[in-house]
Amino acid sequence: MAGLLLAAGAGRRMGRAKALVELGGETLAARGVRLLAAGGCAPVLIVVGAAADQVGAAVADLAAEDRGPTAPT
Repeated sequence: MAGLLLAAGAGRRMGRAKALVELGGETLAARGVRLLAAGGCAPVLIVVGAAADQVGAAVADLAAEDRGPTAPT
């Protein structure tokens, strides 16, 4: 079953994209992808908008793993 992570929010009130906020040393985008994959989702797709390049970079390491998403291009 595919997993879909919606990570397009700009987070204007937070000063940066919400997907790039760190929790426990991990961005929320990477955490979401990791949890979806751990739950058995494959593929994991990420919908990005604000800071798309930075969100892609935040999950790039996970994309290299068999269980990870395809990083945006």
